[in-house]
Amino acid sequence: MTEILDQFRLNGRTALVTGGAGLLGRQFTQTLAQAGASVIVADLDFQAASEQAQALQGAGLPAVAAAVDVTDPESVEEMIARTVADFGGVDILVNSAALDPKFDPAHVGEQSANAFENYALAAWQKTIDVNLTGVFLVSQAVLRRMSKSGSGVIINISSVYGLSGPDQRIYENSRERTNAGGRL
Repeated sequence: MTEILDQFRLNGRTALVTGGAGLLGRQFTQTLAQAGASVIVADLDFQAASEQAQALQGAGLPAVAAAVDVTDPESVEEMIARTVADFGGVDILVNSAALDPKFDPAHVGEQSANAFENYALAAWQKTIDVNLTGVFLVSQAVLRRMSKSGSGVIINISSVYGLSGPDQRIYENSRERTNAGGRL
């Protein structure tokens, strides 16, 4: 009798995870590598991507780090070209790169206490650039290669907050925040 997980093996496949050094991205890279895929841990923070790739390698799992700015078409193309040169293609893309200035430590002081009506346009635009345009650019670049091979899978990660406003009370340090994203 075969094990059910044997049906989900990804041996011989290459998986690219944007935001691979992030909270969710680390879990995605680990799971894909455990399933047998060669994983590219792609992130704007190359140091963090390298640390995640090294952690996976230390567990005997196939992984490499790649630096990418998903908002920059040239950076995306360079990453995809290197991946194709090194691995022959991309079989799986997980678009996990995301930005939420309200919780980004670099922006928490300037954004988390703002009411929505005072939210900075620059922070809004940066979030749109990473969370939407980044998905578009990476998917487009990968799809060009997948179309030639005739196969591939693209997985886009999104937040439940696309369907409902956040309740900041459930988050750590929520008493220090007023809500920039939903409740008054």
